[in-house]
Amino acid sequence: MATPPSQVTGGHVNITATVTDGVGVDTVKVNITYPDSSTVNVTMNEGSYYYDVIYADIGIYDYFIWTNDTSENENTSDTYQFEITASVISFGSEYVFNFAATDYTSVSVLNSTHFVVAYKDEGGSDYGICRIGVMSGDTISYGSEYVFHSAVTDYTSVSALNSTHFVVVYEDFDSGNGTAIIGTVSGSTILYGSEYVFDDDGTATMISVSFFDSARFVVSWSDDAENGVAIVGSVSGSTITFGSPATFNLGRTDFTSVSALDSTHCVIGYTDFLPSEYGVCKIGTRSGDSISYGSAYTFNSASSGHISVSSLDATHFAVSYNDANANGGSRIGVVSGSTITYGPENVFNPDSSGYTSVSSFNSTH
Repeated sequence: MATPPSQVTGGHVNITATVTDGVGVDTVKVNITYPDSSTVNVTMNEGSYYYDVIYADIGIYDYFIWTNDTSENENTSDTYQFEITASVISFGSEYVFNFAATDYTSVSVLNSTHFVVAYKDEGGSDYGICRIGVMSGDTISYGSEYVFHSAVTDYTSVSALNSTHFVVVYEDFDSGNGTAIIGTVSGSTILYGSEYVFDDDGTATMISVSFFDSARFVVSWSDDAENGVAIVGSVSGSTITFGSPATFNLGRTDFTSVSALDSTHCVIGYTDFLPSEYGVCKIGTRSGDSISYGSAYTFNSASSGHISVSSLDATHFAVSYNDANANGGSRIGVVSGSTITYGPENVFNPDSSGYTSVSSFNSTH
């Protein structure tokens, strides 16, 4: 049986089977026909015989169970169905956090009622600013603006470390250095520590940050040679120390995005211009303040831009992007060690799409 028999896109469906045999069960497989008539035929997990995955395509799925025993006797079940439906989203009102031209916005949740938003205030001398947002139902109110860099600030990215601390990373435009700073939150007030440079080569772009735990975070970016690089930062109070930068892609790298899967693993998404601007992900593994990588796994074998990744749990993540036709696309990545497999592409906007961003609510949404 499939549980649940009806699920929204991006949700898990668990197919289970009860199999008995007087001789001895050898193999149990489930054959699934997708709404587009493509099929998969996979071996079910042994013991309780189940197959639990996420589905993105909307429609009716047909499936049946095939078994054989140790004497090569075969049996096939009846055909059953489950359905994947579209998720319905409703929105509250808009609440403006900056009444001026705004660039490089990034947001991170602190707790169930507070978040931090970081941005470049183009109406305020291009300074780097953070504000605390307070949620009450669908209503948002903001604290005051707190400047973290009193000069031109580019490529801002922010990640909560815990409910009262966050790290914001950015390019200091005047020097081109990649820089990080810790923010400490009390109510809607922010106090900053000192600035700490993680790349002093003069050009740090496409910067992204994600926390491993309250004391460690990972930064990805494109360096002065346009290589894709990442580094581990360690936090003590408002002090940051960095490990050594480690290159994850040698060659022009754009639209880097990083998301921690657990305290020692992260996924990095990026555009690899060799070959052909493909959309690619890699798994990074942290050991102390060092990071190493698995192989590259392509999620879109065509021009890909504005990539964003977000972990769903320790073994799953979502990636969003605009494809070769500028459509907004997304896929689910499934992680085993440093290996990535992808579910089917789901187009969430069949029209021109840019600056896509994805963030998880929980392990299925």
